[in-house]
Amino acid sequence: MDNNLSLTQEDMADQYEKLLRVAGRPADRDKKADMAKLVDEDAEKVMNELENENWYHGALPLEDVVCLITERGDFLLRALESDGTRGPMPCLTVRVDNHIKDFPIHTVQHQHMRMFTIDGVNKAPKPIAVVLKHFNERIPIAGQVVLSRAIPKQAWELSKDKISLESKIGEGAFGEVWKGSLRMGNTSVRVAIKVTKMKEENKEKMEEMHKEARLMRQYKHLNIVAFYGMVIENDNVMIVMEMVPGGGLNDYLKNNQVSAQLCRAAF
Repeated sequence: MDNNLSLTQEDMADQYEKLLRVAGRPADRDKKADMAKLVDEDAEKVMNELENENWYHGALPLEDVVCLITERGDFLLRALESDGTRGPMPCLTVRVDNHIKDFPIHTVQHQHMRMFTIDGVNKAPKPIAVVLKHFNERIPIAGQVVLSRAIPKQAWELSKDKISLESKIGEGAFGEVWKGSLRMGNTSVRVAIKVTKMKEENKEKMEEMHKEARLMRQYKHLNIVAFYGMVIENDNVMIVMEMVPGGGLNDYLKNNQVSAQLCRAAF
């Protein structure tokens, strides 16, 4: 596939200028920065619209993806991180035989319209539409695999609109911890929420948070803090867990007299 299919911010700004000329409106080069800003806002709108799609998993790491798409033709949509020349972009991730492969969904100009494409041939006005075209018409992705099964969001992949942040109760190198609530159907539960911004300088912390979430997903027990899920967005990650009054166990043991030798040994 041509790696230059996607238009950069500057390319898109140039395209906006051309569209203004076609429409008979003056193209002021001094307004190019404003046009580039419009491109950013437009791209953000595209990514935000995908949040409503059941196949879209946000910035889900590949380590989690491999556990979800297990058969040839299984697929899902997720976000690729920005690379400096563009913001996050949608990506189709597919199981091809014994490995996983990413197929970025590129932006192209077609007859003065912005379109989306995976292979440079089949196009549609929205990312989800071009995926549905390949799926419904059984058009192979890059001649390699036919899409056969869409993988929906998992129960632990939460949407941000279900989370309410109320007050900050702690912070550290990883980010912040907030007290809040999680809406579950017609009810809500009190939760603790770890929040970390997705930045290049804290990638290791982000990986630790994802590992913590994978571990917590495996355990459900009365004496283990309940894990409700994660919010994975383009700019931050939230881990949502049971709100435990009284703080951590280590703080409790330090602040209360405990006679058990086993507890003392923990320090």
